[in-house]
Amino acid sequence: MSTWLVPHNRLTADQRRAVELPMDTHGVISGGTGSGKTQVILHRAKYLSSRFAVPPDRFRIVVFTSTLCRSLASACPLLDLPPECITTFRDFCVEYYRTHIDEKIPWVNYGLGTLPRPDFWIMRPDVESHASRLLEPTYDFLLVDEGQDLDIQAFFLFRALS
Repeated sequence: MSTWLVPHNRLTADQRRAVELPMDTHGVISGGTGSGKTQVILHRAKYLSSRFAVPPDRFRIVVFTSTLCRSLASACPLLDLPPECITTFRDFCVEYYRTHIDEKIPWVNYGLGTLPRPDFWIMRPDVESHASRLLEPTYDFLLVDEGQDLDIQAFFLFRALS
C-alpha cells in the first residue's frame, strides 16, 4: 500500500528528536509546506502512546479542518493508532461537552436548506469554563496541527486539559 506517511526510520535526525522529546516537554514545530511537521505529529503520537502506555481515550491529535483530519486518519493503520484519536477542534469541543458537561448538546440551524449542527459557539465557553476548574488533566497529551488557525484561548484550553 502506498502512503504519504514516511516511516520512522526515514525521518530526519531533527524530526526524530522532536518525536522523542519527553512527554512533559511542550514545543512548537515550525517549517514550510512539506517540511514534515504533520509526519512528526503522527510519529510523536505513536511514540508517546506506545512508550508510556497511554490508552486511546487519554490523547488526541487536534486539527483545524476536516480535510486534514481525514488525511491523518488515513495514516493511522500504519502506526497502529486509532483514527478516533484525530479530531477537529470543533468536534473536540463537542465530544468534551457531551462527555463531561451534558449529553444533550445544543444545536443550531443556519437557515433553510441547511442541516442543524452542534452549536460550537454556545458549547465552547462551557467547555473552557469546565476545563479551567479541573484538578486532574483529562488527557495525557494533546498534539495540535494547524495551530496557527486557532486562537490563543484554544491553547489555554489544551493546557488545562493535558
